This record gives sequence, structure tokens and C-alpha cells, in this order.
Amino acid sequence: MDLLHRVQNLIEEKRMLERGDGVIVGCSGGADSLCLLDLFLRLRMSMELTVRVVHLEHGFRGRESEADARFVEDFCARHGVECSTYRENVSQQARNAGISQETAGREARYRRFFEEKEMLQRRMEVEATRQNRECAPRVKIATAHNRNDQAETVLMRIMRGTGLEGLKGMELVRGDGLIRPLLTTDRAEIEAYCAQRGLQPRQDRTNLETNYTRNRIRLELIPYMKEHFNENVEEALCRLGRIAEEDQAVILAQARDLQDACEGKRRALAELSDGLRHQVVRLALEDRGLTADVSAVHLEQIDSLLKSEAASGTICLPRGYRVSVAYDQVFWEIPDGRATFPQGRLTSRQVSRSEIDSIEELKRLPKHRRCFDGDKIRKALEKAGQEELTLRFRQPGDFIRPLGSAGRKKLQDWLVDRKIPRRQRDSLPVVCIGNEVVWIVGHQISENYKVDIHSKKLIFVEFHQ
Repeated sequence: MDLLHRVQNLIEEKRMLERGDGVIVGCSGGADSLCLLDLFLRLRMSMELTVRVVHLEHGFRGRESEADARFVEDFCARHGVECSTYRENVSQQARNAGISQETAGREARYRRFFEEKEMLQRRMEVEATRQNRECAPRVKIATAHNRNDQAETVLMRIMRGTGLEGLKGMELVRGDGLIRPLLTTDRAEIEAYCAQRGLQPRQDRTNLETNYTRNRIRLELIPYMKEHFNENVEEALCRLGRIAEEDQAVILAQARDLQDACEGKRRALAELSDGLRHQVVRLALEDRGLTADVSAVHLEQIDSLLKSEAASGTICLPRGYRVSVAYDQVFWEIPDGRATFPQGRLTSRQVSRSEIDSIEELKRLPKHRRCFDGDKIRKALEKAGQEELTLRFRQPGDFIRPLGSAGRKKLQDWLVDRKIPRRQRDSLPVVCIGNEVVWIVGHQISENYKVDIHSKKLIFVEFHQ
């Protein structure tokens, strides 16, 4: 089976894209990304895709970088694809942030990818409304990571002392809309595809420089391991990643089930097994915006705090976050209250009930995504004179009917009952229709809009920070 059909089958199997969706393709002009772009151009008509390209000129290589940008722009122009080129001084950004150029470049690329994703999503939603379609297509971000990249990633994380979360490597499909259609494809296959298709990718000379960690792994360490230990080491590393991903999924599912039961309860958290406790702690921090930089050292410090005989104490975490205990209570503190919570944004899509196998499937959604009864939401919006759901912080008069509750409750009372620290209450994003809270992001949804066996249309709402 040729590469086109294998990638198409993978897209369908993993439900990376549906017919009519939009896709942002990150393209540097190198072999991997040019191959990916060419594949999407060949799939564009049959899948009715809207393809848009994003290229970031990092400012590393002067005229060579500018030539790469022109190459990508010319390629897109010849094939009738919209292309956005961004130019940034990544070296300066790295110095300002005190991070490596690799990290700064990755952050800059992904920032632009998600900006373009949101712009294309809004454009496609407007077009869907103009055509009176019930739901707008989704927009995904496609990057060209391949199987060799996966092996390098797993090995690099092993050397840094990772856990299961890191061992599983990169995901084929991420919850934030990023997909990697080439992740199971070998780099040699990609190069052969480019040659067969007459593509002439650009060569980045910095890929041959060994002053970058990933380059040293690719150019020196993996060849040494293949020669002296295991000629199939890349496949072995990828297999390790797949096994770790399966195991991590089991632990994560258990942690999500335990999260609400342990929320704010010091003793309940302390009595969990180490693996489950660490996963619950990570979920709690991710819900509050700390999605990276939490190391094993931080988790060990939190363990000591929870199990300490001291009545109170505090652990400082990266980016100004803190975990505090007071007697049997645990408080997850974000820095500087309201000011640190970005005025996030919502995206939504509507589907028919037939596209969802069961309500149990909806219970496995991540904390930043929830599903509601589409007809109930629409009727409530019409009654309130709103066109769409509102994302904001709490206001006087807000109320919610908590899931499973017989009656409504003041939002203030719910926050007090759940022992949400006072400094955090003004920083919790809420999704509202008027003063009625539909969703306290990361915590609670309303009974009034839950999906049940009678729901015919579903609305998936996702909060992006």
C-alpha cells in the first residue's frame, strides 16, 4: 500500500479529520513537512478539505531562512493554497525567556499555528451560518513528526528521567486539535515519497549541527546504538511508547474517576497509591492552567506536604503556582488571582446524536471539553436574547443547577460548599446564558443542559487558554 493510502487510512481510523474539515499545515519546506503538505493537497478534493499553510521564519540562518520562506510561499501559490508567513527573532525570545532556542522556536511555531486555527475556525463558522448548515466543520493543526522523531523523543525523555506520561512520546491525535498523520511513517519512506513525486525540499544545515540535543541524538547516539546494541532500536523505542500510552490511559481513567472524590481533601489524596495520587495532582494543576514544568521533584514535595503531620504548609511550583494545606484541606493556588487567568476563548461544534456511541463516551472527555444538549442550549439562548454562550468570570446573581441536583444554587454558595479558596473564586472561568451558569470550567456542568437518552443534537464546547 502506498503512503497516500496508508495516511488516508490512518486519518480515517483515528478520526483525525472528517469530510469538509479545515487543516492548518505547518510547513518549513523540509522533506517531512513538504511530504505532508503534498499528501493533503492530494486528499483535498476527495475529503473536501480547506487547507491553509503556516510557515515561521525563525531568523536563525539569514538569507537561507528567507529563501525557505519564499520556497514555501511559491509552492503554495502554484497549488492554490493560502499561506501565512511569520518572521520572528527566536534567538532574542529565547534569551528573554531564559530557554533554549529549540524550545523558543517550538513555542513560537505552536503559538502561530493555534492563532491561525482560531481564525480559520471563525471563518468557517461564518460560512456555515451563511449556508444555513447546522454545524460548522472543525479545524485541526497537522504537523509532520514521523516515526524517527518519535523514537528520538522517547529516548530523549528517558535520559531526562521521565515517567509514563513522557514515555508514551508524541500523540497521533491531541485533545487540542493537533494531529500527526506521519507519526507511524519512517523518514526513509518520506524521502522516497518526495523523490517519487518530484518534490525538491529545502535542506536546513542546522539539522546537521550537533550543538542541539535532538540533533546529537539523531546523528550520533541512535546510529551508535543501532551499530552496537540493536539495529532496530527505533522500532523498539516506538513500541515502548505505544505500551506506555496504553498503560497511561488506564491510570488516567482511574485518576479522572477519583478526581472529584479527592478534590480539596488532604487525607483522601494522601491515601492514594503514589501513581494515582501523582496523576490526580497533575490533573488538578492542569485544570488551573499549569500544564507543563511539573517535575518528579515537585510531585515528591507535594507528597511530603500531604503526608506531613504539620497542620499547614505550602509548596511553591513553577510560574507562581502553589499548593497549600490547612488541616484536612488542600488548596490549589494560581498566581495573583484573576489577573493570571487569561480571558480564554470557547470553540464549539454541533453533531447529531448518531455520531456518539454512548453517554459513557462523553464521560471520558477531558476537563477542558464538555458536551451539552444542543436543543436545550439553543432554546435557552433564544429566550435570553443571546446568539452564543458567554465566557466570563462570575458576577453577582449568577446561579447554577449542579449536575444531579433537584434545584438551583447561587454560584457563590456552590463555590463555598466546594471549598474553593476565596482568592480563586474570581478567577474561575464560567460559561453562561445570562446569569445562568452552564459550565464552571474544569469543575461542574448544569443539570439543565446535560445530555440524556432523549438528546438529538449535541454541542461540544471547548475552553482554550
